[in-house]
Amino acid sequence: MYSPNVFSSISRSWKSHEFEGHKANVNCLAMGRKSNQMMATGGDDRKVNLWAIGRQDCLMSLSGHKTPVKSVCFGPSENLVCAGSQTGALKIWDLEAAKHLRTFPAHKGAINCIDFHPYEDYVTTGSLDSTIKLWDTRKRDCVVTYSSHRLAVNSLNFSPDGLWIASACEEGLVKVWDIRVGKVLQEFAEHTSAVTCVKFHFLDFLLASCGTDNTVNFWDMENFQLVTKFQKENTCIRHIAFSDDGESLFGCANDGLHVIGWEPARVLDTISGDWGQIRDIAVSQIQLIAGSFHSVFIELSVVDLSKVHPFGGPPPELPAAVRDLARPFQRTSLRNSFSKKKRPIVVMRRPTPLDKESKESKESKESMSDSEAVEESGAAVMRRPTPPDKKTAEASTSGTKCGSTAGGSGRGAGAEPSESEALDDITRDHDSVMAVFRARDSALQIFNSLRIKNGLKSALEHVVALEGISVIVDILNVMAHKPELWNLDICLLVLPKLYELFHSEYETYLQCGCSALTLIVCNFSSIVCANVKNASEGTIGVDIQHEERYTKCLQIHSMLLDIRGVLPERQTLEGQLGAAFRDLHALLKKALD
Repeated sequence: MYSPNVFSSISRSWKSHEFEGHKANVNCLAMGRKSNQMMATGGDDRKVNLWAIGRQDCLMSLSGHKTPVKSVCFGPSENLVCAGSQTGALKIWDLEAAKHLRTFPAHKGAINCIDFHPYEDYVTTGSLDSTIKLWDTRKRDCVVTYSSHRLAVNSLNFSPDGLWIASACEEGLVKVWDIRVGKVLQEFAEHTSAVTCVKFHFLDFLLASCGTDNTVNFWDMENFQLVTKFQKENTCIRHIAFSDDGESLFGCANDGLHVIGWEPARVLDTISGDWGQIRDIAVSQIQLIAGSFHSVFIELSVVDLSKVHPFGGPPPELPAAVRDLARPFQRTSLRNSFSKKKRPIVVMRRPTPLDKESKESKESKESMSDSEAVEESGAAVMRRPTPPDKKTAEASTSGTKCGSTAGGSGRGAGAEPSESEALDDITRDHDSVMAVFRARDSALQIFNSLRIKNGLKSALEHVVALEGISVIVDILNVMAHKPELWNLDICLLVLPKLYELFHSEYETYLQCGCSALTLIVCNFSSIVCANVKNASEGTIGVDIQHEERYTKCLQIHSMLLDIRGVLPERQTLEGQLGAAFRDLHALLKKALD
């Protein structure tokens, strides 16, 4: 006969499904954080399988890895899924398009853990080779390699604002990295053995970690001090996740689920059961779903949170005893909160001997644009622009001046800046740079809203009326790769701005102008010239009235002649930019003469 406590634990949790997930051993499992209804698994059969939680039929099987899949992770939107292999390769798939997007020749050892940046622009990976890498998801580009861990990296987590990465490793250390300066911000050495999981609170400046030393630690990220370090007898919690209300922590152990509080340290409730080694959890309404695996099988367990304290159920009669091992720490005020507002992020590169990309990776950098964005409907969706690393607000929003050289003033040629000098370079004129980017981001959001509501022409008319040119550059960097968006009306709006760009002193502006003008000349010069030479011709490829078409073509022809007059001066520039202007001048001369 069951005791009341045992019966209570059984009635509020149960095994939901157990099914064969792969044709060989399952190695990893992750749940989607947006819907809490999706699950991805990876196995020795080298496949990534996607599941709807509650169903035993595989929704989609993703192949491409040549060795067993060791880690898997959903992007925040659940449109992307990323998986790492035993030999260190990283692949990203677009689930909506059901296609493979990128392959990164990542690590020299198995990829143990993956986490997506909150904006999905970056992904970070931790490996058996002890390194952490930060990748740009828009191209096969390793942004930076962090290599101060000595043993395998077991867990990674981006902070909610995307500026920090917390890492947990086999040697028992928790490190917090500031991706803006490319170095360790803080190192915590309280664990006495391997750390298995690390998680930022989704709002408060708080970090939690757990390890094989049977302890759970909470760190105040304002003061970098230990808030609580407690131990529950004979219980090793290997995976953790903050509750949706942010007031407690779910700790997953072999003997069940523990609801943990801090300040003071306590176990609020325990749902006992033989759950195996839980790898991930998701909360859907009042149910918590825990995923684990053994051999080729996947197991899902469910907890009814309405019967669990403090989410609805009564507190247990005998609270679980814990030992608080933390040093006394008194907070004088409420903690700060992470800001989740989207903002540009400058990632400082700190190259190391391990940070060497393959030839394939390096070649691919030149084929992608930082402003790359695509919407399946065919209209352009603007990504948040990635700023160049410059010292002034104007340079930060514009790029490198033609003929300028890098390096801080006062340093000899080729001299490496010290860390303090590098930090000064980043923080100098910070407020003015951020003000420019806030205005730029706001203008792009307005443009996108107008495009969705009223169409591309109306949105462009609004942006063209603005005094700033940087937003035009962001938009044209996308449109230059999408000829289907262009027509004569769009050409009329853009050409005056191209004339302005060709008088700029910034290389990025000139490159943008070259790409856009090349598209216009290749796609519309024949229509324009035919209409100008023979006004009596019928419509040619554009669905507008003859007189309106003739007037527009005449205006475009005049603008092209004006722009051609600027090009000879720009042909004297050195390198690829000068060659691009020479090719463009020849193309325009052939089209107009």
